[in-house]
Amino acid sequence: MLRYAGSYPDSFKVWCTNVESAQHVSGMDAPVAAAEIHKTLSSWPKDPTAAARRRLTKLFLATGDVASALVQWRRLAANEQVISEGLSDEALKLLDRLGARHDEVNEIAVALAVRRGLERIYPVDDHTSDAVLIDEGPEFDAAQQAAWKVAPSKALAHERDLELWSSLCVVVGSAQPADGCQHLCDLRLEAGCPSAQHRR
Repeated sequence: MLRYAGSYPDSFKVWCTNVESAQHVSGMDAPVAAAEIHKTLSSWPKDPTAAARRRLTKLFLATGDVASALVQWRRLAANEQVISEGLSDEALKLLDRLGARHDEVNEIAVALAVRRGLERIYPVDDHTSDAVLIDEGPEFDAAQQAAWKVAPSKALAHERDLELWSSLCVVVGSAQPADGCQHLCDLRLEAGCPSAQHRR
């Protein structure tokens, strides 16, 4: 995508990460690193060493698969997240920066993979389809971003309301099983909230 900047003028800058430095340090380009990842995971032990995870982090970075690199990095204990096995200080700064992003990859996919004990994430959205948008102009981008600012639907608001108040009932109910929860629901009924109907 970086080499086809004429077709994808902003896609790489917005969605991708330049991992040339990681490739230089590892001495591998993306295809070679990908083959090494496959070879490594095909005989991956149940309890890999910290050194093995750091090496795999390096390989994932070299392929540009930063999400899987973050998975390996976060599966290391804090005292094992160090410069070693070909990981440079620049690579550590990159992992820290990417790990601080607020997006669905970092906050959902990576977090879930670590929790479930998975070794990698398979990306499915590579943005090559962005080429069809090259002539749409900034107005199109603004319209897309505006869609995220639309007020949530009544159904979603109602669902969140149910979750919130059921949680509050559990908290209060832990101290006063019946009266506390009922008191909350009575207050909600007085305020005209339909979710309280589900608690009576």
